[in-house]
Amino acid sequence: MVTTLTILATIWSGVALAGFPGSVYVLGAPFLTSIIIGVCVSAPLIWFFGRRIWIPGQEHDFNTPGDLLGGYYQSDTVRLYSVIASLVFNVAYTVAQLLAGGILLHVLSAGAIPCDWGMVIIAIVVLVHIMTTGIRGIAWLDTFNGTLILVILAIFSGHIIRSAGGMMNVFSGLGDLQGTHATIPGGSGIFTLLQTLVFGAVLVSGTAVVSPAVWVRMYAIREKQGLFRVAVAFLVLMTLSHVFGTYLIGTYSWVVFPDIENPDFLSSLLAFEVMPYFAASLFLVAVLAAIISTTDSYLHILAVIVVRDLFRSVFEPEMKKSQELKLNDVVITLAAGMSLVLAKLYPGFIMPLAGVLTLLGIRLHLLPDPFSSPMLPGLVASLSVNCCFLF
Repeated sequence: MVTTLTILATIWSGVALAGFPGSVYVLGAPFLTSIIIGVCVSAPLIWFFGRRIWIPGQEHDFNTPGDLLGGYYQSDTVRLYSVIASLVFNVAYTVAQLLAGGILLHVLSAGAIPCDWGMVIIAIVVLVHIMTTGIRGIAWLDTFNGTLILVILAIFSGHIIRSAGGMMNVFSGLGDLQGTHATIPGGSGIFTLLQTLVFGAVLVSGTAVVSPAVWVRMYAIREKQGLFRVAVAFLVLMTLSHVFGTYLIGTYSWVVFPDIENPDFLSSLLAFEVMPYFAASLFLVAVLAAIISTTDSYLHILAVIVVRDLFRSVFEPEMKKSQELKLNDVVITLAAGMSLVLAKLYPGFIMPLAGVLTLLGIRLHLLPDPFSSPMLPGLVASLSVNCCFLF
């Protein structure tokens, strides 16, 4: 259960609790269908690939993706590729979480804490926690935060159903929008059946199975058979949380806020609309808990990968365990500082990822390619998007 909850808390960033309901609001039920398909694909993959990660991990004391990939291919180059990929992924994710956490602390303090100081507070809390507890402490914090998120989502869904006057009224309140909202191609008209299947399977399984922070948790399970229980628990909890959390929030928000300007804020606004003040505030705390759990997981795994797969494996194979732990703390501190600087100097740092999403959308035929370049399909369009954000 601890492994399942720490995986859930790692995946549940502020995006899942705020951005996903906003996506349901804009895109309709096909978006949620796509996510649930991804969950259904990810659960057996956790069991299937998890065993193949766990077995060599026990035999050869593997702790990172680079351990397995570099060891299997007997190549420091492959190990270095895994380090580079992890750096890019983890730093971008950390910057996004610090930005979201800073904004949330600003809101929770009624403006008393500026966003910049909010980011600093989040970074300090995460640093102290990681350095004093390590992966075991992160797992137990994620267990608490994952439980908190599940409980708050259950309370939230109950208040939505009560406010609407019953489950069916949540959907009937959509009126003429029911047909568009509940069927393919959805509110935006972009979801075909194939796109609904592929988008969810790639998005969710990539986050839930092969991301560095989740990969490392595969090694932590005590016995191989435990991976089956993790897969089942993951399937059940993620499905329930999305159906009775993400979907109800995004759908009922159409009834309460039919003309909202920024859908990313609708889950917080709806919380104060349908729940008592204390419970609504606790929902914001749950979002903050998700942000902290994601940040500490990704900062920790970033340091472990850099130290273990780069410094120890490539430059100093005889490094002592005590030296490795000290270097971990140094790398975590530097990574947190770099993320703060990026978030402060360039708040749009995460936005160039729109280029990646543009490329993915073109390749999956979710978006048209305005350049139609046969030699570089989609790359010209995604580069143009990145340049627009740059300037």
